Amino acid sequence: MAVLLRGVAELPLDPDASRRIGVLLGVCGLADVVDASLIDSARSGDEILTSDPDALATLASAARKELVITPVTT
Repeated sequence: MAVLLRGVAELPLDPDASRRIGVLLGVCGLADVVDASLIDSARSGDEILTSDPDALATLASAARKELVITPVTT
């Protein structure tokens, strides 16, 4: 886990990002702010590991970002 976290950037949720995230959630009919903030901060081509690939794929599609979404089990 420590090795994985070295490659993770921590980004603040400023008012502009918060608005984008809210709009993205509204468009998708979803409510998970963490998932939406992850998609908002991701760049096309990024790989995201998740236990909820369907929700992240929905958010990525709505945000028009081409991401590699890799399912993991918890």
